Amino acid sequence: MTKSLIFRMSLLLILLSCKKEESNEFHMRGVVRDATTSAPIENANVTVYQQEVSGGSFNGNFIEASDGNSNTSGIYDIRWVKKNIVSVEVEATKELWIPSKMELSGALYKPGETVYQDFYLYPESKINVTFLRNTNEWNTLSFRFENAFFDCNCCDNDWKNVSSSVNESNFECRSYGDTWLKYRYELINNNQDSLVQDSVYLTRFETKSIVINW
Repeated sequence: MTKSLIFRMSLLLILLSCKKEESNEFHMRGVVRDATTSAPIENANVTVYQQEVSGGSFNGNFIEASDGNSNTSGIYDIRWVKKNIVSVEVEATKELWIPSKMELSGALYKPGETVYQDFYLYPESKINVTFLRNTNEWNTLSFRFENAFFDCNCCDNDWKNVSSSVNESNFECRSYGDTWLKYRYELINNNQDSLVQDSVYLTRFETKSIVINW
């Protein structure tokens, strides 16, 4: 073996060794998509949070490690400096879309290797419900959604009761767009009751209104 060949092989080994030593980053990559159509979502923000170290041990807090935005193909690509991590939270957000967050094991992250994770965001819609009392025929109005899946704590499938002393009231909730929302209401007095069932289509990025006169 010639000295020149030995020199080149030694140099190659040194370069490869240096390359491994220089790999001091975590890398995460994936695609942000529309959950209803699977189309890519551009300019969504993806943020990585690492479990915080306090007093030499991991506590329950997460601190931001890095973030990035998806491109026209919905692809995001994030790198950050390697640290000892137990758990990672990753959240994808965009205005008028319902955020998606997940927790991943820190064991997935190895320096120089890529963790792949896609996100699916649902388009936002809002529903505004108004109760207007126009007669004295009924004592109570009871209202509820049949298949609500809301992104807020104030809205659920429980009954909401409105007494005859209230002339007008309303509430608004954020929900999932491009879906049918079923609801029912019951009008009650001392002698009878009347049950009505209906539905409304929630168009993405729009606010739909329901007005119930009773």
